[in-house]
Amino acid sequence: MTFLQTLKSHFIKHPEEEEVLETVEEIMDEREERGDKVLVDSHELLLLKNLFKMKDVRASQVMIPRVDIVGIPDTITPSDLKALIIRDKFTRLPVYNKTLDNIIGILHVKDYLCAYLQNQDVRLNDIINHSILFVPASIRALDLLREMQAKKIQMSVVVDEYGGTDGLITLEDLLEVIVGEIEDEHDALDQTELISRPNETTILADAKADLKDIEIITGDFIDQEKLPEDIDTIGGYVFHLAGRLPHKGEVIIHQPSGIRLQVVDVDSRHIKKVKITRFKSYQKQQDKKQKQEKKHKKCR
Repeated sequence: MTFLQTLKSHFIKHPEEEEVLETVEEIMDEREERGDKVLVDSHELLLLKNLFKMKDVRASQVMIPRVDIVGIPDTITPSDLKALIIRDKFTRLPVYNKTLDNIIGILHVKDYLCAYLQNQDVRLNDIINHSILFVPASIRALDLLREMQAKKIQMSVVVDEYGGTDGLITLEDLLEVIVGEIEDEHDALDQTELISRPNETTILADAKADLKDIEIITGDFIDQEKLPEDIDTIGGYVFHLAGRLPHKGEVIIHQPSGIRLQVVDVDSRHIKKVKITRFKSYQKQQDKKQKQEKKHKKCR
């Protein structure tokens, strides 16, 4: 019996996804012990797991929430439109009439640039795509992925029960459920943009901020020997300390430093922003400790 036949037979006998995944892992282990070629590696197994989980993921869990939508009013001036495109660097932007609850089209920046470079008077209504896919927040992400793929649509509008705009969802958002976060050259922001200092005793950090950059400010407080190899951001570290996805406003105290890590913003899948305080006293302790060590060396 081939690997695929075995997998198919277990789908029929055991509908529970955990049992199916356990069976796949057992088959992999058996083949490896026999010295046979492993047909599914660990990365492929992870993709398979994510694909199984995706059947329970809804659009509301993946979408860009309304508060984070960058939209264009259909009355925007050419100069303001140009400034917005330069500032936000999005490829596609929803265009609305009066409010976000009335999205009338999607602007692809490529279409704007083509008209602009041809020295045409850019009329927004002429270059936007009026074909919009409106979907309920309850639609399965997997079903939406199939529909967007079939209709060759890159962005959909998620609406609430009253027909108002609840969020936006892109093809990339859906694919990230399966393959993990996809970053392009514009996502790789300078770390200085990810960390801000409202005052001397507070750090506001994007979850993507590198732990090493955080420790430049706070001093070394993370035990590298106990830190998993795949964690290198402050968001990942807070998730690791909590052992789960913490809720907005939740505070985690790092021991033994006493540094306070507060989750400022979070969505259904990720920590987005972290507030770090009480690190100044810890830094003083570190400085004092270093001075004492230097003094002790001189005495020797």
